[in-house]
Amino acid sequence: MGLGPQHLGIPLDENFRPLRGAAGQTLFPHGQVVSTPVHRVEHDTFRATSKAELKANLAAWAVEAHIGYSESMRYASYRALNIVNTVEVNDRTPMRKAPPGAKWYLWRVHMGHSYEGIFQGHASTFDAGVAVDMLTVSGGLSAFASENSLQFKVIARGVRAKTGQAIFARSEAEIRGPNGYTMDGAIAPIFVEYRAIPGARLADGEIAWVSECPPEHSNICALRHREAPGMRRASKIIAGPVGSGRTIRLPFTLRARKCYTVIAAGERGVLDLDVQIIAKGLPMAWMNNSPIASDNMDGAVAIIGGGGKCLSTGISQNVSVDVIVSAPEGTGRAAVQILAKQRRVCNPPHPCY
Repeated sequence: MGLGPQHLGIPLDENFRPLRGAAGQTLFPHGQVVSTPVHRVEHDTFRATSKAELKANLAAWAVEAHIGYSESMRYASYRALNIVNTVEVNDRTPMRKAPPGAKWYLWRVHMGHSYEGIFQGHASTFDAGVAVDMLTVSGGLSAFASENSLQFKVIARGVRAKTGQAIFARSEAEIRGPNGYTMDGAIAPIFVEYRAIPGARLADGEIAWVSECPPEHSNICALRHREAPGMRRASKIIAGPVGSGRTIRLPFTLRARKCYTVIAAGERGVLDLDVQIIAKGLPMAWMNNSPIASDNMDGAVAIIGGGGKCLSTGISQNVSVDVIVSAPEGTGRAAVQILAKQRRVCNPPHPCY
């Protein structure tokens, strides 16, 4: 990652780049370097919400993964960590005068092994809801990136995924488990901690993330919490005009071993709303272009698979579908969203999976 124990105490500029030449010498010439054993396996999920913390991470990402900064992009990461020890400089000793341009100094280095998956996407698609999903989602890192149209890069330091597919492991048991990670490479710096130089004027600011529930779709969000608690967003909220022959058509893939809830809601002027799932990729050709599910509700709300009874195809392959929202009565605007969760399959006497 570029920085290591040999750099403890050095000054850095506002972009966390080390100063060069004599100005780049440690600020604590009499500061003892202290090593502390840790031996801890853990995970963390990071979302850049301030410009300073993003710059600090980009300083490492740019070197190891060639990731650059853009105002229009949003950034987050998942890490599986094996922290062996920490090394820090005693910054309670006298500090020499900080050179011009110095804003931060390197205080602590964490040594060990790490697997870091870095996600980046445009602010309009990588919103707060996707970032929140990262806190609880299971499955593969690259699959999550693909499902949410995110760019994905990996920085591995002495770590490899046992199956070749890195996962969101949420405990030491999962990290070390058969689908987790092997941490047997050379010990290396895996992340660092900076401290601000006293008196330095620091430029910072918040990074705005688009809300997962914009005010114009508050009805969809309220229905989602009521009808599909604990389910993840499988699509964005899609809105458009309905009625008088107009429909909303949302192409989608129903995945095997997942089940789904579809929620649609009409705005003022929509008296009755319907939602259907039309098959396009079933192995039984005679069923294609026919509804495989539809709502049975009256009024301006239409739901398939709500109330804890999510919909699954019951077959072992993915199915391409169109979700179609129409208004038999009234005209206006409507919105629709698809939610998903892993389906539990039980084949007694075998365990559920």
